[in-house]
Amino acid sequence: MRELDSDILALQDVKAEEEKAMKPLSNLAVALGMKYVFAESWAPKYGSTVLSKWPIKRTGEATKEQEGKKNSNLPN
Repeated sequence: MRELDSDILALQDVKAEEEKAMKPLSNLAVALGMKYVFAESWAPKYGSTVLSKWPIKRTGEATKEQEGKKNSNLPN
């Protein structure tokens, strides 16, 4: 992944268990010089993650109302 020199990486179906000295996301982020955010999916302890060279200033879920405003310029 380092060879790609990407500004942003998105990974899915990630196991984010950070216990017993196993810190896969933290270790990957450090190795790549990136920050990360993780969001759980329907399966416990699994989800998606975004790694970024740039600071991640805000995270969270968008409501349907927010999504509608964000996409209001798109054709239906």
